[in-house]
Amino acid sequence: MTAIIPKNSTSKIAFLMLLVAFSVSSCKKEPSETAKKLMAKTWQYSTNANLDNGTAGNISLGGDVKSMADFASEKLSFYDDKKTKKLAYEKKYGSGFLSTAIRGFFEMGEGDKKVILKEWDNKAGKEKEPMIYKIEELTDEKLVLIREKDNVKSIYFDINKMPKEEVKTTPNTNNKTTTTKQPKERVAKNGEWKVGEKLEVLWKNTWYKATILEAKDKKYKIRYDGFGEKWDEWVDDSRMSVL
Repeated sequence: MTAIIPKNSTSKIAFLMLLVAFSVSSCKKEPSETAKKLMAKTWQYSTNANLDNGTAGNISLGGDVKSMADFASEKLSFYDDKKTKKLAYEKKYGSGFLSTAIRGFFEMGEGDKKVILKEWDNKAGKEKEPMIYKIEELTDEKLVLIREKDNVKSIYFDINKMPKEEVKTTPNTNNKTTTTKQPKERVAKNGEWKVGEKLEVLWKNTWYKATILEAKDKKYKIRYDGFGEKWDEWVDDSRMSVL
């Protein structure tokens, strides 16, 4: 199609600027080397690495076993969306029919030292407030992101090169959580458990330090040491052991 160029000089300038803008928008920018490296892998969140780091991202242990299991299986992938011609990402939680996913677009920032995630809000039909992450480490096997707004660190590994998940036997650097490798014989309490008492609670084949908050009808509301109240749960003595 032949473009009709205006005769007026002012119109010519405006037309040329519009033409240049159209040409730039039509040419897709080549992803940076860092972006390509992010897109080359599927990154899986490492629960034990984050617990050992003392941050645990937004993971906590507690009664909602499914929530913990879903988050532990989080997979983060970056890709080139051919349909929108944008760089996109997906965070997938859980697996199979119970899986859920968060999708959006991403771009690099500050000379590829940061990655900016823009989650898409289907209800509002627009992007949510961007989440900015500093890339602390990026290798062929490991990705470490630090969320800018609260300095929370998240550690991921290449899904095909996940380290063997080993249960820690000593407290982490912040002395928040102690776990004991299974099998461990439960040590029964000689007498009634009391509110405020320290103990270990069995969760998913692992013993975790906790504190008793309430007692009722031989059931006990406990809080896992180092984790928030939303993960409190009621347990019976079959899952309780003295320290």
